[in-house]
Amino acid sequence: DAQSAMAEKAAKPVQEFPVFLDYEEDVRAGGQAISFVSEIEARVLVAANELENALELFTQLTEIEPEKISHKLWLVETQRLLKNDDAARVMIEQITLEEVKNNATALIQVARFRQQLHVGGDLPFAYRARRVGFNNAEVHHAYVQLFMDHTRRESGDLDVRSVTVDLAVHLKDSNGEKKTYLIVEQEEYDLQQGEIAPTNPRAVEMLGKSVGDTVVFNRGKADEVQYEIAEIQSKYVYAFQQTIIRHSEWFGGSDAMMVMNVADGDLSNFFRMLDLHQERQQKTAELYNERRLPLATVARLRGGNFFETWAGIVNNDDMHLHITNGDPTQRCRRQWAPHSVRRSARRGPSSATAASR
Repeated sequence: DAQSAMAEKAAKPVQEFPVFLDYEEDVRAGGQAISFVSEIEARVLVAANELENALELFTQLTEIEPEKISHKLWLVETQRLLKNDDAARVMIEQITLEEVKNNATALIQVARFRQQLHVGGDLPFAYRARRVGFNNAEVHHAYVQLFMDHTRRESGDLDVRSVTVDLAVHLKDSNGEKKTYLIVEQEEYDLQQGEIAPTNPRAVEMLGKSVGDTVVFNRGKADEVQYEIAEIQSKYVYAFQQTIIRHSEWFGGSDAMMVMNVADGDLSNFFRMLDLHQERQQKTAELYNERRLPLATVARLRGGNFFETWAGIVNNDDMHLHITNGDPTQRCRRQWAPHSVRRSARRGPSSATAASR
């Protein structure tokens, strides 16, 4: 019957199917990269593991559109996949905080590359991403992961002894009332978050002091107030704790990050939560196999983002890109694209979706 014939056809080597389009190459006619068109082609080549060709196109695109940060990030990723870590390090170090300061997604990716390539300096990018993408739960999730990965490698840089710039200072008065100030040097300040400049009179009063010291604000005035410094933290630690503590308040429930209290060492609820999470992941894979969920939907249901999901599949031998030429009738076909696909097999536009085996 028709279903059996389709199943038999789908079982043949994927190279026999029209999985990629020659359109991009025809437009270029073997010449230099073209904006947008070549970007699509280069990303497809990464998925097909044709990394040298992808590297050439991303290099040309970076020269054509030097202001487009996504070209540079894909260039770094392609160098990593080629195991050219030294070249990737040089590229990622050339991307400055100023260049990506208003792009939360790029900031997160730069921070992640800096960690993976052992370059250092990842937390300033991650912190800035959390700030500019404060209303985005995924940005907070990424910050938490980056912070934890950072502390696994190096935590001594987060130790503080006295009040300096880039610290959270926790104060308490004689009645036990608490107040927190973030002394940060930046272009804009969120007073509701307690951010103040190092030149602010209150910051000047606190700078150089340690836990247990007394600070006096509005000294000699009618509204003079006195506090004791209760705790000093790196702003990165404070941001991490705030996201963990207030995540549910800000964003409600989320599969990407679940917080719970563990009382008296009882981990039963924690393990039940993990079981439910695993069940949901398996259900997502089943829905993908049955209904051909797009890559973006799979990423969202699994609590990740598109770039991470794509990169994770390309780097994982146990994961596969699922290719379709856009024909709705192919939604019932199971057709797996391996990490290497012959360029000669390209015949029509394709979109990729993903699931694990």
